[in-house]
Amino acid sequence: MTTAEEEEERTRVSKLSATQKDDELRKLNRKIALLNMKQGILTGDYYTYKGKFKSLVLEYGAPIFVWYYTVWVSGFAMVYGGLQVGQSMGVLDVMDLISKIESYTGYTLDPTLGTLALTLALNELLEPARIPFVIFTAKPVANYFFPPKF
Repeated sequence: MTTAEEEEERTRVSKLSATQKDDELRKLNRKIALLNMKQGILTGDYYTYKGKFKSLVLEYGAPIFVWYYTVWVSGFAMVYGGLQVGQSMGVLDVMDLISKIESYTGYTLDPTLGTLALTLALNELLEPARIPFVIFTAKPVANYFFPPKF
């Protein structure tokens, strides 16, 4: 867009009412969403988890990352809590697992740090289930907390 065209568009938009601006923004956002969908279909990404996640990020932005990390931290807390409860009930001996890891690696681990490391490793094993969950629940959650204006 040239400078003259930009100035002409700015003049045209300044004469629009608030309702007319909202209507025009809605139409443009629909066109952008349609073009993004067509691009995904052309590249083949539209039919993959990666492509769906990419389109969600383009459409919703930051709320998707907030939702993903909320689910990630919740999973971490549940795994850590499960390890602590299992250890207190005598079902699981985290210290025994940590001592086995120490014998394999030759490093000595602080029990708390070892528990956190084990929690992190187990939490990362949940990733194949977490990504589809986030993808399928992201739109309703984002629309609930951040309703779309246009």
